[in-house]
Amino acid sequence: SNAYCYSLPPAVELRYVDQDLPYELSVTGYSPLIPHDYENSNLPVAVFVYHLKNPTKEPLETSIAFSFQNNIGWSDTGKYQGTFNEVFREQGLLGILLRRNGTDIPKDHRGELAIAAPENAGSVSYLKEWDAGGNGSDFFTPFSSEGGFGNHDTSVASDRQKAGAIAVKVILAPGESKDIPFFLTWHYSKMDLRDMGVTSFGTIKDGKEVPFDLTGWSQRFAARYRNAKSLISKAAQSYAQWWKAIHEFHSGMASSGIPEWLVSRYFHDLTYIPGYTFWMNTGEEDYFLVQEGQFGNGLGNGCVEGYNWLVLMWPKLELQAIRQIARNQWPSGETAQTLALWRGSHGTLEALWFTSRTYQAYVWTQDREFLDYMWPYVKKTIQYTIDKEFDPQTGLTKVNFEGVNSYDSWRMDGFTAYGNTHWLACLKMAEKMATIQGEPQVARQYRQLFEKAQSSFIEKLWVNSGKWAYFKLCTGKVWDADASMLEQLIGVYWADHSGFEILPQNYVKTALDTIYNLNSMGQLGWVCGRFPDGRVPLWDREVELPGSKLQHSGRNRGTAQWQLASLLTTQGRTRDGVRAAELIYNLESTRKEVSLWTYPYYLVYFHEDGSFGGYFPPLFPSYPRMGSWGYYVACAGLVPTHEGIFIKPRVRFEGSNQKYLAHWGIADLNITTRGGGETIVGATVDGKEWKNVDARSGVFLPAEMGQGKGRRINVEIRYQ
Repeated sequence: SNAYCYSLPPAVELRYVDQDLPYELSVTGYSPLIPHDYENSNLPVAVFVYHLKNPTKEPLETSIAFSFQNNIGWSDTGKYQGTFNEVFREQGLLGILLRRNGTDIPKDHRGELAIAAPENAGSVSYLKEWDAGGNGSDFFTPFSSEGGFGNHDTSVASDRQKAGAIAVKVILAPGESKDIPFFLTWHYSKMDLRDMGVTSFGTIKDGKEVPFDLTGWSQRFAARYRNAKSLISKAAQSYAQWWKAIHEFHSGMASSGIPEWLVSRYFHDLTYIPGYTFWMNTGEEDYFLVQEGQFGNGLGNGCVEGYNWLVLMWPKLELQAIRQIARNQWPSGETAQTLALWRGSHGTLEALWFTSRTYQAYVWTQDREFLDYMWPYVKKTIQYTIDKEFDPQTGLTKVNFEGVNSYDSWRMDGFTAYGNTHWLACLKMAEKMATIQGEPQVARQYRQLFEKAQSSFIEKLWVNSGKWAYFKLCTGKVWDADASMLEQLIGVYWADHSGFEILPQNYVKTALDTIYNLNSMGQLGWVCGRFPDGRVPLWDREVELPGSKLQHSGRNRGTAQWQLASLLTTQGRTRDGVRAAELIYNLESTRKEVSLWTYPYYLVYFHEDGSFGGYFPPLFPSYPRMGSWGYYVACAGLVPTHEGIFIKPRVRFEGSNQKYLAHWGIADLNITTRGGGETIVGATVDGKEWKNVDARSGVFLPAEMGQGKGRRINVEIRYQ
């Protein structure tokens, strides 16, 4: 009569409730998406464990059947000829392979599936093929009467829809519980990138585009597993260990003191990884590809990926993705917006994201080999910015309305707040990288550029309307130049996460207060742009029709709001940060047409007078890119640098005790707090009193603790 669903990716649980069901029944389904486990997280495997409990005083006999249809090749031919099923017994498993004969479908669409159950799970039987397009009698007649299939090897007509089924019958003693696992695997070893909407993909070599063949790419798992049967054997051997790792991660977060709604958001933010990333290879080289959205052609770009925080969970993949972008750098230093050979549509913004992601990846991984590889590319991309958009009188970047610099469809002109706070942060990061690399003259050059740009930034972009003071969108001749932009402090976001300052605090705090209050739309979160009088600029009158809903300034953008929640937190406004996080969570997860598995990119739009305009359909659900994890890092007070990591938890939701988990370098950090005060009075590391502690910066762990062999570091911080 009822079924209840509980979802915490990569797992989902269904509990069945019915007065006619004499026992308790639920199923837990999961795939092995496990942080820092690269080999298993890549596997095309699903596990379904049915949990049964007999609460009665009498023994009960019951049976569960697991069935799957053979659709191989149907999307190409619309026919089922050539499909067939095979029964196998191997390594204690009884299973059915779903296969297809013939070459009438592309190689990239040829593959096989398998379902299986352990033979020791109970009395196991199979139905090799049944007609899934018929009335179901060949399935339901034996199952309803016998609770099994009698191991039927009969085949259905060649042109019919074929499904295979496995049944497991068990007897439950009074009070007894049993788990029955079923496994599903699929093995499509080849991929055609055109199936993902990709039209061009390649690299830059000797200053020229070198396109790759879009067909015949190999899935990375194919090098280790020959077929669906070998995958199902792996699943049977490892599913308990997979669940232990997943459950420990879930339990650690759930018991950390972080609110349930926020824990839910953190885990659901990871769903873009199985939904929009592809780990593949051609020849001897691996590629980690990230699809920009279900309608997009962007693979591994700089800006959209900037908020992803993949470096916390699968850092090697983040390093690989950034290296790929570096290899696609043009001789001029221009960063291609995507791996699909599309020259940047956002001007030097791509170069800025490239620099900031490189520094972020290095300080979190402490991977010096990575930095050595990336440093020449960083210098070239900084020089490209200077050659392309640098204004020598101010030290700022300056864009032309006719040029390519934009914030998607929101065009900018002159000196921009969004671009130049990022420019300031990148100059600081570049200076630090130059120092690490032993190039003091280069570091001095970047420092001098920063100092000049910093004063010019305030002079050119700071406005005070009387009621509101902030850094305006831009100085050029566009209609919404004086708008307050939600992400005007994007560079401060990066600086706070990296342990340095780029602007005087009085300007930052005032601008942040304006963003929080002026850009606020109440329960709808914060709008991307707003005039001091409350109007929302919906279009640029020179390029858009009046009333257009396509302008970013009139939108509410989820990832930008997570950036705001993080920034409020790092700037000491923790209660406001929690409110910002809770509002965006509620908006993204409670709309009827939005599922927790597909957070939308564009959420709502507004009329010019600031009134609510309506909801957008869930477009580009992959865009949030783990944006909430930046807020997690802010709450945990984690600030990695090339010298080490500072730890000072900023948000303790329970007031006294709080737990945070992190991975820094090769070390797992287990952080706990004690006491209800605001001032740090001491700390222990691995049970020993720690000397590198002060009330302002928190606990400091030197870089060497995150290098060498993997280890777990337990940090306990005492507050008073």
